[in-house]
Amino acid sequence: MAYIGDTETMKMKTAADYLDAIKASHGIGSDYELAKRLGWSRPRISHYRSGLHHFDESGALQVAALLDLDPAAVLLDTRAGLLHHPYWRRPFDVGDLRAMFYRTQLVTILERDLARLRADLEKAHATADAAEHRAAFYRRQLVLESTTGAMLARIQA
Repeated sequence: MAYIGDTETMKMKTAADYLDAIKASHGIGSDYELAKRLGWSRPRISHYRSGLHHFDESGALQVAALLDLDPAAVLLDTRAGLLHHPYWRRPFDVGDLRAMFYRTQLVTILERDLARLRADLEKAHATADAAEHRAAFYRRQLVLESTTGAMLARIQA
């Protein structure tokens, strides 16, 4: 059995390469015969050859068994550069992942800036509140002094 990193495994990258290797190693002449041998439909073989679909886990197991390869190597080779989830319409390619990574970095930077700005705003509010308290205190002092001054002026007169 070959494993990831073997030179033979490293040469084969697409599903079509694996299908051709099965045909060559088992003396199969056509894709129709290959489909019968694997128990698949002819359109399924065509989809693999065109790159429209990639081997699923069971398909990779069947291909690996016929070629005496590691199923993980087959699965990873045919999905090279793709991140896939069964409910997504299409897998992410490298460009999509890079864009999501940079977007995540941007979001992180913006969240950090937002937190810093919120802290600055809280400081500004605290400073404004302190100034309002001081102004209210001085206003009261002025009123008291004015009242006291008026009373003293009346007493002296």
